[in-house]
Amino acid sequence: MTKTLAVVNKKGGIGKTTSTLSVGAALRELGFKVLLIDFDSQANLTRSLYRSPVKYTVGDFLLNKVGFDEARIKTSVGLDLLPAADELTDSEDDIAKDKIESAIYLVNAMEDVNLEQYDYILIDCPPAIGTLTINALIYADFYVVPVQADFYSIEGIRSLIDKASKIKKRLNPDLELIGVFLTRFNTRTNKHLHKQVYSKLKNDLKDLLLDTTIRENIALAEAIPHSQDIFSFDKECNGAKDYLQLTKELLSRINSN
Repeated sequence: MTKTLAVVNKKGGIGKTTSTLSVGAALRELGFKVLLIDFDSQANLTRSLYRSPVKYTVGDFLLNKVGFDEARIKTSVGLDLLPAADELTDSEDDIAKDKIESAIYLVNAMEDVNLEQYDYILIDCPPAIGTLTINALIYADFYVVPVQADFYSIEGIRSLIDKASKIKKRLNPDLELIGVFLTRFNTRTNKHLHKQVYSKLKNDLKDLLLDTTIRENIALAEAIPHSQDIFSFDKECNGAKDYLQLTKELLSRINSN
C-alpha cells in the first residue's frame, strides 16, 4: 500500500526541500517507486530536477484542469514529480476561496490516480501552515519535521505539532508524526551550540527526535545545478550517507506503526 510522507516546517531555509529530494532518492536507491509533490510556489524541488519551463503545475492538477498523467513529470533520475511554479500561488488562492472543500483538494484529486505505481509519495510543503500544507497533512499518512540546529529554528516546532494534532483529531485520524531531525548539523564549528540545541530538542521531544542528523555537506548544494539528487551526484559523500541512514530510520518507524 502506498504511504505518503509530508515534509513540514513553518520556517524556510532549513533544508526541507533538500530533505524531500534526498529521502525520495534514498527510497529509490532502496528499490522503492517514488512520487514527489512540490507544494511550494518557490519551486525549488522542481528546479532541482527539471530545468525546463513546466507546462502544468500541481495546482492545475488540484483544480482539475489537467489529469495526473498530464501534470506529472518523469525526471531523468527515476523520480516522478508533480511540479510547482510561481503560478502555484494563484492556484492556492483559488483553492482557498472554496470555503467548504478547500482542505481536501489533494484528497479529491488523488482519488482517480493509480497508486499501485508508487510505494511512497513525498510532499515538499511550503514554509507556512496555509491551504496547501493543510491539504498535505489531511492526505498524508505521516509527517516529518526537519529543523536547523539553532534556537530560532526550533521555536515553532511545538505550535506546528499542535496544529497537526488538531488536523489529526478533526480531519485525518491516521496522521502520525514520524519524528524531527536536525539538518546542517556541524560537529566541528559551533559544536557547543549544536549540542545545546540537540539537548533541548531531546528534552522537549523525547523519542520524537530522530537519532540521525544531517551534516553540513557542500555536495548537497553542488548536485542542484546538475539537476541531480545527492545519490546520482555522489553517493559516497557524507550527505548521501546521512540521508540514507535517515531514510532507513524513517522506514523503521513507518513500518512499526
